[in-house]
Amino acid sequence: MSTQRRSASRHLVLRDETPLAGRAIDVRARVGWTARMARLLHGAPQLRVVGGDLGVSASTLHRLETGELRDGTLLRAYEERFGLAGGALRGAIGATCRTFPRESQSDRRPTLGPSTVEHVSALTEGLLDALRRSDGGRAAPLAGAGAWLDWAAALARPESLGLPESIALDLLDHLADEMGRAVGPGYPTRYEALSLMRCGPYGHLVVEVARRLVADPDVQVLADLMSAVGEHVDDAGLSWCGTLLHDPRGRVVESAVLSLCNMAIIGDPERVWGHVLAPLLAAFDQAEPGSTAHEWLSHALRSLPPVLVDEARPSVRRRLAPSPPTDFEPGEALRETRAAQCDRAAHRITEGLGLEEQPVLSRLLYDVSTPAHEERAVTSYMLLGVHPEIAGPAAAALLAQAQAEPDPVLQRRTTRRLAGARLGADVPDLSAWLDHPDPRLQGVAVRLRAQTGTSPSAPWARADGIDDLNPALADALVGAWGLAGDAPSRAALGELALTGGTRAGAARWWLARGARVHDGCSTARET
Repeated sequence: MSTQRRSASRHLVLRDETPLAGRAIDVRARVGWTARMARLLHGAPQLRVVGGDLGVSASTLHRLETGELRDGTLLRAYEERFGLAGGALRGAIGATCRTFPRESQSDRRPTLGPSTVEHVSALTEGLLDALRRSDGGRAAPLAGAGAWLDWAAALARPESLGLPESIALDLLDHLADEMGRAVGPGYPTRYEALSLMRCGPYGHLVVEVARRLVADPDVQVLADLMSAVGEHVDDAGLSWCGTLLHDPRGRVVESAVLSLCNMAIIGDPERVWGHVLAPLLAAFDQAEPGSTAHEWLSHALRSLPPVLVDEARPSVRRRLAPSPPTDFEPGEALRETRAAQCDRAAHRITEGLGLEEQPVLSRLLYDVSTPAHEERAVTSYMLLGVHPEIAGPAAAALLAQAQAEPDPVLQRRTTRRLAGARLGADVPDLSAWLDHPDPRLQGVAVRLRAQTGTSPSAPWARADGIDDLNPALADALVGAWGLAGDAPSRAALGELALTGGTRAGAARWWLARGARVHDGCSTARET
């Protein structure tokens, strides 16, 4: 198998040669590489053989695997032919192309299916049947991520009108809930489904789903849904995000700012920030210095376009929070050092998989661990997570890099993104991180363990001692128990829910929602 893979990959080496500094990436090289890995990691059959199976020419598949062609129908065929999770390629590639539209090709054959009543009804009825069987419960996913993506793609078409809003809203509520708890390839696939819905005729219902979630005072998972709200710019979404800037909960303010930043990237920044400038200034004037709200409202003010900076300056009478160290961009020498580290890590991964060199893999590792640009990091870890064979070794390599990193800013940057990637992959040597003196890094370790369905095992990971922990670590521990969902985690949440303490509401939220969603694997809800 190893020799076969090397032979199949010898004649083509994809590279992303865009500068390590800056926002630009080579989208075509990355999406082509991601499709190509599906074939190389699953027997490495020749293109002419795969083409014969799929009814297309080898040259067409070559264009797909080099990024010259974007074809959702062929990507779906690759998912089925090579046994990938439904929507794995389409979800991560769709999210990447949506984030970098200027560098991306349009989808020649998006898998939308025929625009007929029968097609849309069949997709919707499948989900409704699953909903009826679940009796409205949330613990198990209604359907695989690929089914959600097919449904969203069909309803996102401008002509796909007629589904009652009440039905669409109920299903979107379940989709958003699953996305918030999903790990593995199902996470970016469900995110892409929500993004498609947000950008289509039912987009206002995605805002309504988010509004309902925010109304729960104990809501624990919010940022990804608010990011999906930010995939489309409209006055309703802008106005609602503006009201959230006054919310007393720091995580809500943070999520609102992230949503607005996303809107400013994909739309007109002067329109976005101009719409919310008055509530932004009022909220900043009332924010407690040193609070999460103060930090994120300061970030929003720094994000204003120049014309609005001049307008806002007379109203900003208080000092902004210090610019977070996460904004630090490495210099040239450090960039080269980190790139070399990622080259070596990618070489070890490909050697273990029996593959020739894969420079795109090295660049994806670099973009997760090093630059300040979040859009580069997020799309990179989504692409890394498509193939479990790569996701596990990649997570281990990133963690090892962070362990050896002397710069605390870069160390935290890598581990924070690694936790946010929700790869759901087993990562070795986490025990050392559970005993790390930095509570933020301890929090990352418990999250990584929870994503595999295992509760954190450490002397301090107890419900009866949670108020003695660093607050950030305590919050991470509750979230880890919620995601893991195994028997020890459910017991800890149950004990915490009965205490009436500051995190009892969070424990009850997790018990009501259920644990992680991994397509084909979900933990039951506590009753």
